[in-house]
Amino acid sequence: MDRLDFLRRSLWSVSCLCLLALFCVIGCVSTSQYKTLESDYGALQKENQQLKAEFDEQKGVRAKASEAKEMQEQTMEEMIAELQEEIDAKLIRIQMLENCLTVELVEKLLFQSASAKVSRKGRKLLARIAPILKNAGDQEIRIVGHTDELPPSAKTKEKYPSNWELSTARATNVIRILQWGYGIDPNRLVAEGVAHYRPLKMENKGVRTKNRTVEILLKPVAQ
Repeated sequence: MDRLDFLRRSLWSVSCLCLLALFCVIGCVSTSQYKTLESDYGALQKENQQLKAEFDEQKGVRAKASEAKEMQEQTMEEMIAELQEEIDAKLIRIQMLENCLTVELVEKLLFQSASAKVSRKGRKLLARIAPILKNAGDQEIRIVGHTDELPPSAKTKEKYPSNWELSTARATNVIRILQWGYGIDPNRLVAEGVAHYRPLKMENKGVRTKNRTVEILLKPVAQ
């Protein structure tokens, strides 16, 4: 039995008790009994009101969750339709995990190796994705940058001392484009760099690309 069903049954039980108490109050009872029953009736009424308020709140939460799921399913369909060629080439993977829509893109779609600057090809790809993200309700858009386990080269270290800085810069640069290039509400955007510590191990034409990916995570905003 879930929380909504429990509240529904509790609300019904308390309502019945309220009616029973009312019948007792209006019957032939002594003054002391009357006052006791009147007090009990008032307490039951208060409990009934509290249960009803919680029941209505839970209904609202469930309705919002259902609406968010429908929005994610619609967004997923639009993403698949727009990126079918890249999906077929195993450059992009789209999946729904619990209440989170995940779009995984291999590094070369957005960046050159060891760089955080979004390439021209990457900007064109984001131009296709951005309108879909913008129309996905008020859901949070989390951009997660990854790298492989190799340390940055001596030249790369001049700007990015470790993979932490490189992965975070990649996520931040994607977000800048989504916000300033396509007007996505910055309150919906989160940048996160995880270096090489959360490998996704996507497959690209049968060759393991290890952790050189960027994730776009779309999920309902926590209430």
